Parts: sequence; structure tokens; C-alpha cells
Amino acid sequence: MNTDSHDLIQRCIAGLATDEETALLQDTLKQDDAVARLYLRYMNLDVALEAHAGSQAAVTELLVSSSRSEVKLWTARLPWRPLTAAAVVVLLAAGWWIQFGGLHREVASFGALQDCRWVDAKLSVAPGDGLRHGQRVELASGRVEIVFRCGAVATLVGPCIFEVESAMGGFLTLGQIKTQAATPESKGFTVRTRTARVVDLGTEFVTSAGADGLSRVDVTSGEVFVHVNGLKSPQLLHKGDALSVEAGMAQVMVRIESGIGSPAFRFPTIAPPSSSDAADVSQGNASARIVRGELAPLSGNVKTLFNGTAQSSADAPQESVFFAANVSGQILVDLGGLRQITKVNSFSWHRNRGREDDHVRATQKFALYGFAGDTPPSSVHPPALHGWELIGRVNTDEFFNVGEPRSRPEQQASSITAAGGTIGRYRYLLWDIRPSPNVSGATEDNTLYGEFDVYAQ
Repeated sequence: MNTDSHDLIQRCIAGLATDEETALLQDTLKQDDAVARLYLRYMNLDVALEAHAGSQAAVTELLVSSSRSEVKLWTARLPWRPLTAAAVVVLLAAGWWIQFGGLHREVASFGALQDCRWVDAKLSVAPGDGLRHGQRVELASGRVEIVFRCGAVATLVGPCIFEVESAMGGFLTLGQIKTQAATPESKGFTVRTRTARVVDLGTEFVTSAGADGLSRVDVTSGEVFVHVNGLKSPQLLHKGDALSVEAGMAQVMVRIESGIGSPAFRFPTIAPPSSSDAADVSQGNASARIVRGELAPLSGNVKTLFNGTAQSSADAPQESVFFAANVSGQILVDLGGLRQITKVNSFSWHRNRGREDDHVRATQKFALYGFAGDTPPSSVHPPALHGWELIGRVNTDEFFNVGEPRSRPEQQASSITAAGGTIGRYRYLLWDIRPSPNVSGATEDNTLYGEFDVYAQ
């Protein structure tokens, strides 16, 4: 085990890793069992400390296997985590750092196994083997089914760390789990993550937990309630809906929806483009500029994103803002002063008239950062190392489970909100925009964005 592995895991959990570093960790977890075990310990410690900040009693619900030396190493390497040192002193003094034994009754069993490789290389598992309350499944690679007594079937895709908490659900630390809860007895089946609790209403859904704490829920049939930590009322998701939740105090949520392909930009729940938001040019307070990358020759200027309207047709480059092919870009907005941000919406629309299956320029792929100071810091990658605070990430291809370019919706909207009502207090916002592979796969094209709306108090 080397220092780089420690640093990589900690950067991902703290939200400071780049996309490339996060992908590297995901790949390493598949190949290196020692790194997978280290990640498991750090994640359990991180969750325990977050739980302690809200309720000391909540820590007892966690299965923690970190040693005192690991706790000290963790806190020493993460000076940016408030309350961590104090929480560790209390937790160690109270004797929390033991592995709690769960109940011994079996609440589920292993089903089909496919190319499974376990974090514990000595582990031997066969279909039909029972799983007890509190037992943890640590899958390095492959796929495994868990059949719960209520009738729900959960399929884990490695790398995946999942703890069976009862006959009606469990806790997903890392990876992806597809849940089918078709029986009357399985209604209410629950999958928990660091940031949310997904409750089945008779459905099929996919829950993901990233190495950096990002959680996502995709509903493939039926309905689910998503209880976001810090939000009193649950979010109701229907078939085709998806929601992601960032780890952090603000509990930032991202909802992505497809439109009907009309200039009115109508979506199921996301409001159409607005001219009364804090960043609109008509309000006279905000300014925008390109700080990285070059716009494509046919692109409109950056103010096009803040004029209260989006495109009038599916192929309107002059009414859109998009960067040149194979180029990542950044757009900086100065709101003119500190504002309490409540919501950030983005809209895109494109269908190549020559190819009906070419919707790549409708795909939204960006990270949104905020800064509260008077002068914006450097935005060189990764922006978080220079003082920018990661607010949320949008990748609509992931939400729509895009396998073929033709399956991309031609009109898309994303809405970034927070469980507590406000995302944070910022003066500057930075959109870090990435291109996506086109139909041929030979190059990457940039999305035709039509409007960015920033709502503030």
C-alpha cells in the first residue's frame, strides 16, 4: 500500500479529485483488493464522523473496522474537515471503534453469481448461502444477486460494497445496485447511501454510490420516494426519472429531464428559461465571460446564455453557446455581489438535421463551482484546489443511460437545488464544461447550450 493510494481515496471522498482521478480510483478498486479494503475503512470512518456531527447515537448503527492509527492518519491528512478531530476524540473515548456484531438471523441469501471476485480473496460463496442482518458484501468485480426474504432482488455490480441491514434493505457504500421489488411484501424496500434513502413503491430502480460520495437514483419502472438527508419532504420519482445527490453539508441535488422538443422548453418539473433570474442580462447585475477554451465559429456569444430564452429550433447555433470540437471550456459568471443561490438550471437542444440519430450536442456534461470572495481564484484543474467549491455535477448521458447516440433526448434540462433550500452563498459561478463523443466516436463535440438560469435570494 503506498501513500498515493491514501491520497487518492481521501481526495475523492473530500470532493477534491478530478474526473480522471475518480475514474482511476474506480479502476483501482476493481484490480487491487488492498486498496478496496482501505477505501472501505475510510468510507466507514467518514460516514461515522458525518453521522456524529448530527447525532452521536447514529454512529452506533455503522459497522466500523478502522484502527486507532488509521483514525489518526485520516484526521491528520484532512485538515479541511471541521469537527473531525473533536468527533474522533469523543468517539474513541466512547469506545465506538469496534466492529458491532449484527443479529444472527438470516434475512437474505445469495442468488446468481457471475464472474465474482471478492475483496477478501479467501471468501467462498455459493448460490443459496445465507446473509445475516449486518453482514457486508464486498465485491471487487463481477455481478451477484441478493434475494431478500421479502421477495426483493438486488443485483450488485462490482466494485460494490453493500451492507444487508434487514430483510427490507441495506446500505450502499460504493458501486451500483439494481433493485427489483415486485412482490406486495417488498413494497417499502429501502436502499440507503451516504446522502439519501430510496424507498420502493412497487418498482425497479438503480442506485449508485460513487467513490467521492455522489449518489444517484434511476427509476426504470414504477415509483420511488427519495428521502434526501436534511429535506423534510421526500422526492417522488417516476419511471424514467433520475436524481443525484452530492455529499456535503448543502446536500445538493441534480434533477435531469427531457423535453418534448418545442421552443417553449416544457419539462415535467423544471421551469422553462427565465428572464427574471439573478444572472439574466436584463437585470443589469451579472456579467459573464469565457475563461478557458474557444467557442466554435458558429456559436453565439456568451451573453446568449443569459438572455431569458433558449433556442427557437433544434439546430440553431447562433442562438446557442458551444465550444469548438475536442475542447473543454469554462464559463465564469460574476453576480455582482454575494448572493444566496437557491437553484441553477441549464437548457440544451440539438438535433442534427442531416442525421436524425445525432443528438450528441444536446448532451449536458459539466461541473458547477462557486466562490464567495471578491476576486475569483485560478480555475486551472482541479478548481477545488484553488479555492473553488464544487456545487454539483451534471452528466445527462449517465442519467439517460445512453448506449447509442440515437437514444439521447434532443432537448434536455438540468436543475441543481439543495435539500435545505439554498445551495450556498456565492458571488462567482464557474461552469466547467466537457465535450462528449460524437456518433462516429472519432472526435468529441460540445453541447449547444441555450440558457443558464441562476435563482438567488
